[in-house]
Amino acid sequence: MTIRVGNRFSRIIVYIQLFLLVILLVDLISIPIGIAGVIASLSILLITMLTCTPETVGIFLILFGPHALGMAAQSFEIKSFGSITSILVGTLILIIYGKGLRALIKEREGFNNIRFSLVGPIFWLIFFELMLIISYFYGPQNAYSEQKIIYITFGMLIGFYSLFYIYLSNNIDCRELALLCLISSVVYYQSAIVVAPLSRPENIFQTNGVYDNALVLGQLSIVPTVDIALLASIGFILYYSFLAECQKLQINGIIFCILAFISLIIINSCGQRVFIFGIPIVMSIMLLYPHRNYRFLVMSMLSMSIALAIIVYQSILSNNYRYELIMSLDTGIFERFDRVINWSAAIDRIREYPYFGHGLGGYYIEGLSSPGEEYWAHNIFLEIASEMGLIFLIALIIPVIILLLKFGKKLFHIRAADGTLLSPIFLIIFIQSIFSQDLRETVILLPFTAIFWINSVTLRNGNC
Repeated sequence: MTIRVGNRFSRIIVYIQLFLLVILLVDLISIPIGIAGVIASLSILLITMLTCTPETVGIFLILFGPHALGMAAQSFEIKSFGSITSILVGTLILIIYGKGLRALIKEREGFNNIRFSLVGPIFWLIFFELMLIISYFYGPQNAYSEQKIIYITFGMLIGFYSLFYIYLSNNIDCRELALLCLISSVVYYQSAIVVAPLSRPENIFQTNGVYDNALVLGQLSIVPTVDIALLASIGFILYYSFLAECQKLQINGIIFCILAFISLIIINSCGQRVFIFGIPIVMSIMLLYPHRNYRFLVMSMLSMSIALAIIVYQSILSNNYRYELIMSLDTGIFERFDRVINWSAAIDRIREYPYFGHGLGGYYIEGLSSPGEEYWAHNIFLEIASEMGLIFLIALIIPVIILLLKFGKKLFHIRAADGTLLSPIFLIIFIQSIFSQDLRETVILLPFTAIFWINSVTLRNGNC
């Protein structure tokens, strides 16, 4: 596969994007300033979209836009509008400006026989969907179960389409996609504070400010700090991956520094340990793969690790029990990640029905919830095992194990058409899925795995 490195846009466009990021940073530091902050960040997002390729904007709106724009709509007291509009507009943009997957496959050099590579991954995803449907029928079959099957199915479909499009299309610019993700995380952050004003921190640099306030007030379900921090993390790690292939950073290096600072502010305020510890891990793993700019990789990894270590240190000094737990040497793995209740309950549910589980949505915490209530294990493997059973979990991961044994680390060496390594996004979401959220939010891991599978089989057969 030919790796194309560089920026297709003129320097004027890049300087405009730099200027917009500076304004965004000033806007972020000055928040919370209410609805005016949301309008400002939304305006910056819209103007940035106008500087990007239409296909990049379309993919962003489908894959990353719904959560942030959905919350933005709520801040204007418009419910169930932003998310749907984001997907519809993104789809319309791709219909007008984009190309079908079949046309992209034909255009991609050396991918004439990729249809053969699609067979296994597609059947694997269909198998998962069938088991999802079957488990629904012996589960609670209530509104939560219905929502879960719809969200997971829809997420898997748009996830596969979007990732495959990024993999194939030369018109997707991962640098721009990273910018849009980062800006949308600020939109998400400011909108959440408008929706739940009591969660606003004293200032933007207050460690765990939004998380602690939302926790005390019982507003964590309204202020999704995990999703906000995830968008910021994806924006940062994707830009980092893009610059790893650039021998001369120039203005992109300045943009990266601002982008890193904004992502640190968001992650720090949201108090999400999974990304504070996960980002250095992902950056370290990237060193295992060939890149054009190792000096940038190492220096950035060390700088970001030091910055995140300072956040942890400040959290411990402020007697934040969540960080004291994770750094304690006297506690077990369950206690360190504050998942004793969730993981223990999942293990109990697996012991009760080990083979086929309790059905979709059937997970519950004894004495705290009942089957069909919106509780989850905060671990994708425990969730699948407790609701769909160990038989299905083993059947699902056997092909992945075979791929790992056959290809090793090469399985994750997958690049977008512009040369950007995509596996860091997978890794950051995978780390999140082990400690936080449920399958509705992390189902994109399955389409990601399918794309890894397609890429590995294609490379093995000498088709690219």
